Amino acid sequence: MVKLIAIYKHPQNKEAFDKHYFETHAPLTAKIPGLRKMEVTRIVGSPMGGEGKYYLMCEMYYDDHEH
Repeated sequence: MVKLIAIYKHPQNKEAFDKHYFETHAPLTAKIPGLRKMEVTRIVGSPMGGEGKYYLMCEMYYDDHEH
């Protein structure tokens, strides 16, 4: 199993980012050949408190590096 992680910093316009990501980008990613599972996580804070450095994380799982 191979896991690819994409991490996104906070966008200037979170509403526009979310609209594009969830309505356009994520559906396209879901069509990648060999993709077994995709998990998207919104990062809501940091362990030390306050806003974290990153906004969103996408984990994509494949059987191997060939796909």
